[in-house]
Amino acid sequence: EGNTLVLDADIVQAIEAVYGGAKVYKYSLSNEIENVGIENLRMESVYSWDTDTNHGKSAVIMSQVRNGWMRQVTSKYFWYGAIHINDHSRFITVEDSAVLEPKSPLSGGYRYS
Repeated sequence: EGNTLVLDADIVQAIEAVYGGAKVYKYSLSNEIENVGIENLRMESVYSWDTDTNHGKSAVIMSQVRNGWMRQVTSKYFWYGAIHINDHSRFITVEDSAVLEPKSPLSGGYRYS
C-alpha cells in the first residue's frame, strides 16, 4: 500500500544513510522450490595438499530455496564450508552439522562454516 514496506525477516545491518543507506527492489522467483532438506549425510572432498583449492568448495549448495534445511550433515576437507546458501534463498535452517578439517589457505575467502 503506497509507501508501506512489510518485511518478512529481521534486518541485522544498519541501514541509516550515514552507513550507506539502503535500496529496495521487487523480485519474483518462478523457479523457487519450497520445503526441501538434506539430512543424515557425510561428505568428503578429495584434495591434493593442505592448501589446495582445486577441489570441492561446499558439501551442499542451496539456491532459490524457501523454507529449506540441512540437518546432521558432516563435511570433511571442503575449502569453503558445509553449506553455501546462495542469493534468493530464504528461511534456511542448519542444525547439528559439522565442518571437519577444511583444506585451503589460511586467508580471507576460505573456511566459512
